[in-house]
Amino acid sequence: MMKVKICPQCDSPSRTRDLHPIKSRSCRALPGWTTVADGGCLGQWVAVVGRAVSVSFLGTPMRALTVLLAVLLLLPGCQTDFLGYGPAVSTTTPSPDQVERCREVMYINPKLTIQPLGFFLQPGMDDVIRFKFIAQTDDPSALFDPAKVDSGRFKDDFGVFALDPEAKERWWDVSERTLIGGQFTVPPPNSQGTRGLNIGYEKNDDSTLTVFVLWHET
Repeated sequence: MMKVKICPQCDSPSRTRDLHPIKSRSCRALPGWTTVADGGCLGQWVAVVGRAVSVSFLGTPMRALTVLLAVLLLLPGCQTDFLGYGPAVSTTTPSPDQVERCREVMYINPKLTIQPLGFFLQPGMDDVIRFKFIAQTDDPSALFDPAKVDSGRFKDDFGVFALDPEAKERWWDVSERTLIGGQFTVPPPNSQGTRGLNIGYEKNDDSTLTVFVLWHET
C-alpha cells in the first residue's frame, strides 16, 4: 500500500504530487516530505482524515473532500480489518459447519458423498467462498440440485478465469487443470436475490470427479 505523506511546509496530506495542493499550489516543499508510516493503514487514514477536516474549516472543503475520497479508495486494499468483517479463512480440512454451509448455498446434492479438499472464505460486503471436493460419482448431473444447476450447460471448453486462477492457496490448483464447467446464477437459500455460482470439474480415473466451486454474493 502507498504511504501517505505530509508536507512539512503547508501541512497537506497526499499520496501523489497531484493531490498535494490543499492550501497552496505554490508550495515547494516536496523534497522534504516526511512519511507517515507508524500506525499502519488505519493510522494513515486517521492522519489524513484529521488533517483534511482541519483544512475544510480553513475554507477549502472541496479539496479536503478530494483527499478523503482518495484515501477511502485505498481502504479495500488495506490488510487491516477496518470494517470488522473478520479475516479470510483457508483450510484443507473444512469443519462440518463449513462443509454444510457450502452444501447449502452451492446447492450440492445432499445425497452426494463428497471428500472435502479445501475451503476458503473471504468475508466482506460481498462474501466469496471457494470449495474443492471429490465427488463419489462420475455423473455430473448428480453433483447439484438440478432445479438450480442445469448440468446440460456444462461446457468442455470452460475457462478457469471464472474460478479465480490467481488465488494463492496451493490446493486451489485450477490453473493446472483443464476443466469442464459453467457459470450460473442462483438464489440464496430461503431468500430472494441472486448469487454467482461458478463450477468446474475434472474426471478422475477411479470414476470420481474433482470439483471446484466459486460462490459469491452480488
